[in-house]
Amino acid sequence: MIDILHAILPIFLTMGIGFFAERLGFLPASAAPALNAYAIRLAWPVMTVYILANAAPADLFQGRLWLGFLAGHFFIYAVSYFADKGLMRRGRGPAVITAVSASSSMSAFVSLPIIFNLLPGNKEALVTAALLAISPSFTMAAALVQLDLQRRSEGAASSDKGNGSGKDDKSNKGGTSALLRLILLNPLILGLIVGAVLCLCGIRLWAPLNSAAALVSASAAPCALISIGLSFRGQVLLASQHINRRTLGYQAALTTAKLLLLPLCTWAFLALLGVSGVPLFSAVMLTSSGVAAGAFVIADAYNYNSQDSAVALVVSNHGALSPLAAHFKVPFHHIPVSKENREEAEKRQRDLLRENNIDLVVLARYMQILSPGFIREWEGRIINIHHSFLPAFVGARPYHQAKARGVKIIGATAHYVTADLDQGPIIAQDVTRVSHRDEVEDLVRKGRDIERQVLAAAVRLHLEHRVIPTPTQTIVFA
Repeated sequence: MIDILHAILPIFLTMGIGFFAERLGFLPASAAPALNAYAIRLAWPVMTVYILANAAPADLFQGRLWLGFLAGHFFIYAVSYFADKGLMRRGRGPAVITAVSASSSMSAFVSLPIIFNLLPGNKEALVTAALLAISPSFTMAAALVQLDLQRRSEGAASSDKGNGSGKDDKSNKGGTSALLRLILLNPLILGLIVGAVLCLCGIRLWAPLNSAAALVSASAAPCALISIGLSFRGQVLLASQHINRRTLGYQAALTTAKLLLLPLCTWAFLALLGVSGVPLFSAVMLTSSGVAAGAFVIADAYNYNSQDSAVALVVSNHGALSPLAAHFKVPFHHIPVSKENREEAEKRQRDLLRENNIDLVVLARYMQILSPGFIREWEGRIINIHHSFLPAFVGARPYHQAKARGVKIIGATAHYVTADLDQGPIIAQDVTRVSHRDEVEDLVRKGRDIERQVLAAAVRLHLEHRVIPTPTQTIVFA
């Protein structure tokens, strides 16, 4: 037990160095993204080439070991991805981050040093560990390709909206070549290909280059762990503002997958294939780290968070959005609101929110005043978009007020809802210039685009736990 503790302790001490470096002002928390990008885009691919180039070709052909180990990882990856995307109704990006978190044990960052310390001098264990340490690169590479494809599809969708959706053979060929470039020029996949070619051809790296690759490889784990330490305080502070049953349930399921299901699946696949002894021990140990530093790195690099939410339902006092909700397969509830039925309508709304375990309520042009009881129940979890640059022009018809005052800029404000009308803590704002030539209709048209952008930004900031509200303002980690 003491040996295991001594093997694990350096991992947490390295994170602690990053934590205290940020607290003492030696390094800013903003350095974490750069360290993350270095680890995932450079150090880890170089480490992949280094390990493969120094391995014997026979080491690569341990078919049963590779098959069982990778089968365990990809099985958990697939289950986690489809569970998140299907059951929780979230998009591809957050589902990929969840899958990586559950299936990529980050053995190069955590488990590999532990095995080196537990079994020093055991060549069989060290060779097995060194080779299998790069195996998470396969799931990581699959994740990066999925996220790159997601970015590409989002860009294509934006282009289609602006230029029409017609496609011809030439554009299809261009898309195919772009897809191949995305895959083949992915740093991790490129590292795997280069390393495998060097190993199979018996080509060794030039001695000075090999030494340089060893240095860069050795920096992968420290950089990733220090980056976690640098951002640890901010992450804990933000997460503490958003603790709820949904978040706790998600983390419990993710931890179970990492610490229990992944090692068990790996052991089962390897045992079925007849792998035993030191290779089996090393392989299972490599899956038991419970630390998915790579998922943290990818989520930061691609601006995805595994805690992103889904639109659970749309509640409206008008029926106009029913076709749009049906198109996206989101339940739509039409609850008309008038002076006579306001109390009854709000009761139905609150019942729907409770029944669906809603964590965040977004008022998108709802234009109704919520009761104090409604606001108290979802305090800090209701975001409103107001079509003016608050605190100017509070209340109804702000564009008419702006025209009457002859303003030269108009804007939009997303804020948390409080009992005081349009006075809640501001999350996001933006403006655009106008002139005396603009009529009210022009102000409305220009304002709509800003409203969409500001509301989307505010919701994303809230979902990513980057907002700490106070009674009168917010602290936003942009």
